[in-house]
Amino acid sequence: MTQVQAPREIRDLLGGRPGGVNRIIKRFGKPVVDYATALIPDRSEPFAKLVEDILVDVLSQARAAARAKSDEEVFEFVTESALRTVRSRYRDVLESPAKPTKATSSYSFKEVLARTSMTEAELTEGISSGRIRAVREDNEMKVKPDGISGLNDRKAHYAFHISAAERELLCLHYRLGFSPEVIARWAGATPGQIEEMLATSSNNLAKSLAKKGETPERQDTEIRRYIDGRMGDDETAK
Repeated sequence: MTQVQAPREIRDLLGGRPGGVNRIIKRFGKPVVDYATALIPDRSEPFAKLVEDILVDVLSQARAAARAKSDEEVFEFVTESALRTVRSRYRDVLESPAKPTKATSSYSFKEVLARTSMTEAELTEGISSGRIRAVREDNEMKVKPDGISGLNDRKAHYAFHISAAERELLCLHYRLGFSPEVIARWAGATPGQIEEMLATSSNNLAKSLAKKGETPERQDTEIRRYIDGRMGDDETAK
């Protein structure tokens, strides 16, 4: 990748060249999904709409990046556009508090039925026969996803231990790689304030996980893999 490829693609988009829209979406779709996942870790509603609205706004505001000279400048534009979209139309998502009860790798009966082709009778029979694992969490029977077609592991469930605003901050810095200086400019804060907020958010998550016994080695917990880019497949932009 050259340092001028993204700016060229922006100019192609603005010039109406064939494929311009698809090239922008292909380049920045993955980090946008990462950002949206930080806000809605289980990718439930309105996750798909959020991703769509961010990308539509990026495309409609692309002229603001017309003078960008590097990939980094275009990436900053895309991310700042995403932040504006969330703050103008998804304020309720951004202000979501921590939801420890959702910090689980299991699914409720209702979620299993909604996400698979199974009937309630089939699910009940599978649990009774032992083919499907079920556990009791917070006084509710939950289903483990192992071996159930159409039901994937919740790879980001641990993120519910902290608020959406804290998840956003960790994502911007650790997953998308923006410095405290850049984030401070967007937030109207000082780099020192952002560094303090990052430390607080990280500590809050580590403490919450420790309470559940999920952090035997902090240097290699799921959150460390989450924020430093070692999660596999589509779970990280790096």
